[in-house]
Amino acid sequence: MTCATACEPVFAEAIATGLFPGAELLAATGGTVRCHQVWGTTGGPGNVPMKKGMVFDLASLTKPLATALLLSCLLDDGRLRLDDPVCNFLPDYAEGQKQRVTIGMLAGHTGGLAAHVPLYEIYKTPEQAHAGLTGMPLSHTPGTETTYSCLGYLVLGDIIQMVTGRSLSDLFDERIARPLHLDGTGYLPLQHGIEKNRIVPTNPDPLRIGVADDGNSRFLGGAVGNAGLFGTARDLLALAMMLMNGGEWNGVRILSRQSAHLHFTNINPPGLIPRTLGWEYRGRDNEGSGGPGVPEGAIGHTGFTGTSLWMDRQSQSVVIILTNRVLLSRRGNIAAMNRFRHQVNGLWLTRSEGKEKPQLPDRSEGKTRTGLLT
Repeated sequence: MTCATACEPVFAEAIATGLFPGAELLAATGGTVRCHQVWGTTGGPGNVPMKKGMVFDLASLTKPLATALLLSCLLDDGRLRLDDPVCNFLPDYAEGQKQRVTIGMLAGHTGGLAAHVPLYEIYKTPEQAHAGLTGMPLSHTPGTETTYSCLGYLVLGDIIQMVTGRSLSDLFDERIARPLHLDGTGYLPLQHGIEKNRIVPTNPDPLRIGVADDGNSRFLGGAVGNAGLFGTARDLLALAMMLMNGGEWNGVRILSRQSAHLHFTNINPPGLIPRTLGWEYRGRDNEGSGGPGVPEGAIGHTGFTGTSLWMDRQSQSVVIILTNRVLLSRRGNIAAMNRFRHQVNGLWLTRSEGKEKPQLPDRSEGKTRTGLLT
């Protein structure tokens, strides 16, 4: 199967029907690229043909690729544990049911927080928003429901910064990007020397190029736990291969094998929708955002801007889809984008016949409130 044969009609139709102005696809197995292609244009200010290596707003891919990776680094350092109560770090969590919330609950989206609150509409300053976030009441009992929560990852980002005394932007550069020689991935791209003409726009305002599309991230400075990371397809492949290779890639160790394994292991209690450290988990009865063609045991995530990354450790396969769909529509094309992702993932994220299914626990039955996966 060639790139052109498999994908040209799919991407051409998506562009023709106004799903997004342009896209980049990278599919690989064992670190060997099977398909790397671009289609369409960037749209927005400038509107130039899409090129390989352009920098995309990754939106909620920030959660697994920045926040969860940095959390893993702190687990390796012995500075945090998944069963640490959040109240050890945030006094506002020392009352009522909030005392039960742990770092692992926030990471697995079972911490009891709502899916989303527009902090930028409620508070006048970032300082007020951070205080309001930590003081926010829970929407349900911790550990009883899986509710995909941007708020939970904002809290995790705050804790990481509190423990280290460093910004997420600096930590990501130091612990992840520089060791792996990622030349286009990080927070605040304009402040890190990425030229504007390399960044794919998500808004028609030229002043918004290189600025996080997510409203809470933008209001809070652009380097937070739920969104704000920018990146390239090649860099995302390196991050995926590092995880599938047990925390090491190209001779550089980023995580211990134990911490890397947590990214492929369900950390949620029995009876709840399974989540790994930062990622969706494709269970027997829980296909997630990857679609029905994604094999059981694969992990992945999406970004509201039109991005996604799914990987299967057993086959060592990765599918990275990068688009800027929000430039054309914020809400009206979400269902079509999900169908498109399912179709593309199903083309490339498959296993050879005869291989065993992974023996990871499936705990997908039970009560769930998913919220909006962004």
